[in-house]
Amino acid sequence: MFYFVFPVRGVEVARKHEYYLFSAISQIIDIHDRNPKERIPIQITPITGVNNRDKIKITNKSYIKIIGISVKEANQLQNKVLNINGNLVCLGSHILQSFEYSPSLFCRSVVLKDCFEPEKMAAEIKKLFSENAKIEIGKKTFIKIKNVHKIGFQVKISNLDLNESINIQRYGVGMMRNMGCGNFYPVK
Repeated sequence: MFYFVFPVRGVEVARKHEYYLFSAISQIIDIHDRNPKERIPIQITPITGVNNRDKIKITNKSYIKIIGISVKEANQLQNKVLNINGNLVCLGSHILQSFEYSPSLFCRSVVLKDCFEPEKMAAEIKKLFSENAKIEIGKKTFIKIKNVHKIGFQVKISNLDLNESINIQRYGVGMMRNMGCGNFYPVK
């Protein structure tokens, strides 16, 4: 079980750039015509960097992770320039990495259908894990894609066993995972 990490070069992007990143990548590789029974869903994490109000400043450590693409598709993305809502960024050569166990994972925005309150979100997520898993719901997040508005929450999950940890990193939770929602990272 592996994923691809692409270093990102550029100056800055809007803090809420997930849809534009997804759109730019989908112009290079076909991520719409996939048989979901044959492959895991594509997950694209937002570009990492330094938060500066409504922008993310790209640093020499900035990257994106893409889960669920083939080596051929990853090769097609190498060294490509992407237009992220008017900001140009360049993806570097990909690095193949495997998922690592972490007992605690964090996601900056999980979106579930009809979950607009933290208690309901926690209850729905808890159904996916063992009794030992501890769910913490953080700030409410707002996602706008074109004229569609979604509500999500920051989520931290602790006390995960090996299989739960790897599976949540691999498959994510909830809707809009290809646009950065529902993608979990190890807590360091």
